[in-house]
Amino acid sequence: RSPKIASAKTDSSLAPDIITVTDVLATLSRSGGVFTNEVDQVFAEAVKRGIVLGGMLDSHHEVDLSGMTFPVARAAVRFIFTRIKESCQQGVQPDGVLLITGVGSQFTRSAVAPQEATGVDQQPAET
Repeated sequence: RSPKIASAKTDSSLAPDIITVTDVLATLSRSGGVFTNEVDQVFAEAVKRGIVLGGMLDSHHEVDLSGMTFPVARAAVRFIFTRIKESCQQGVQPDGVLLITGVGSQFTRSAVAPQEATGVDQQPAET
C-alpha cells in the first residue's frame, strides 16, 4: 500500500464558513502587520460571500463587533472605514457609522456567581 499524501485541490462543493474565515484572519494577523492587505482581501471576500457582516455591500454602516474575535473585528473596522473613504472620494458623504462594542447584559462570562469567583459580594448600584 502506498502512503496517502494530503494535497490541496479545488473542490467547488467546499466553501469557507465563519470558523475558517476567523482562523485565516487570526493566522494572518499574527504576522505583525506583514499580511494586512491579505487580511483585508480575505475579509472583503467573506463579506461578498455573506459570511461576515451579513454580506453588507450597501451604504449603511452599522456593525456589531461585540461577538467578533479581535482579528475579525479589526478587519471589519478597516473594511468599513475603507468603504467610507472610497465613498467620500467619489463625492458621496456617509450618513454615519455605528460600531457596537462590548458585551450586552444578556452575556454571562461564567456560570459562577460573581461573589464565588471573586470572593466579594457584588450588589447592583442603586439608581
